[in-house]
Amino acid sequence: KGKKNKIYYTCSNYPKCKFITNKKPVAIKCPDCGAESMFEKPSRKKVKILVCEKCGKELAQ
Repeated sequence: KGKKNKIYYTCSNYPKCKFITNKKPVAIKCPDCGAESMFEKPSRKKVKILVCEKCGKELAQ
């Protein structure tokens, strides 16, 4: 957790990799561009929405 009590995600290879995000990564390949992972988009609905960072494709789960 950060200073404002928000959860963030980092790369497990620190300090070689300095990746950081506040979006929850999901190990699902993007069906459009083939990116290795997608991120959960915050939603008030019960359906999870996954978003690809590279192409912006959204998937409902």
